Amino acid sequence: MGCVGAGNEKTAIPPPYTAEISQEREEAQLAFLSDCIRNRVDLANSYYHRARIYTQRYQFELALSDINHAISTKDNVGEYYLLRGKINRELNHLDAAMQDVERAEALQQNDPKLYVLMADILQEKNKINESSRYLNAILSLAPYDASAHYVKGMLQMKTGDTLAGLKSIEHALELNPRLFRGYSSAYQLYLSQNDPENALRILGKGLEYFPGNTEVIINLARFLKDHQRPDSSLIYYRELRLRDKENLELAADMADAYFKNRNYQEALQIYEEIETQNPNFPLINYYIGACQEKLWRWNTAKAYYVKELELSPGSPEARQGLWRISQLENERLETSENRDPNQDQLRTLDDSRIRISPILPRQIQD
Repeated sequence: MGCVGAGNEKTAIPPPYTAEISQEREEAQLAFLSDCIRNRVDLANSYYHRARIYTQRYQFELALSDINHAISTKDNVGEYYLLRGKINRELNHLDAAMQDVERAEALQQNDPKLYVLMADILQEKNKINESSRYLNAILSLAPYDASAHYVKGMLQMKTGDTLAGLKSIEHALELNPRLFRGYSSAYQLYLSQNDPENALRILGKGLEYFPGNTEVIINLARFLKDHQRPDSSLIYYRELRLRDKENLELAADMADAYFKNRNYQEALQIYEEIETQNPNFPLINYYIGACQEKLWRWNTAKAYYVKELELSPGSPEARQGLWRISQLENERLETSENRDPNQDQLRTLDDSRIRISPILPRQIQD
């Protein structure tokens, strides 16, 4: 009856919350704030609120630009410095972040998040005791603050209790599944503990909440490549290459995945493209030589290994490559010398013109 009555009164029932609706609202808010900035309406506050939206979207460079404009317009607001401190922390500008936090505190900004941020910056600067003092006070005031539990986990890890640290970081992610640094830190910790199963689980959760995040996709691609699943990793490397064709380190990673998947010709093509763009790319001549070696082009491979040694004298990779080819050549020479002269030479068959008929099912006789 309520729904019918609402229809008769021509009132709209709000739709259920979805991520798409949230994104539409953010876009509308960004458009509104951009109009305010263009028209210089409440300029400092407009920049501040737009910086907050960019921060929520993990667009920290854009957020930093906006909050700098806000502070240059109005430099006595503690909230502005607190937000800039958070942005600088995310960008790993730790000294600048600490200055912002101290300025916010001086302006009577007593938000518990300020002290969480201060504890986080201090632990990142390896000032363990100072960070612990702030953290203990915060946890008694805000026991369900996800960032506080993240900091607790990092402190536990840095004091040698890695398992407790992982437990705290996982708890932080339960409290706030969009705490991005939690996924990155937990992933690295699980790898250091030689726990690939949980490392992959954390990457999967990170991809669920940050499906387009480049760092998560790179970590997933590298994990799959390094754990005997290069064919699966190539799915993600292809996506990453479409986004950033100028990233040569990413291209080398992708070529390595092709190499491990025994697609040496495709790996060679990418390595040659890297050499064209940057002839001084680390070990590029060795990588090209390794592909040529796998393609049985030993003379070409040797030339690239020698070139690598000229550029990097004593390169163990290039020396190892030359040794492998010398072993293969010696084996072939010994095989040739030991062959019975009266025995027919081994012949290879050109199968390019052979037509293979499909096998028909056997007929059943009555």
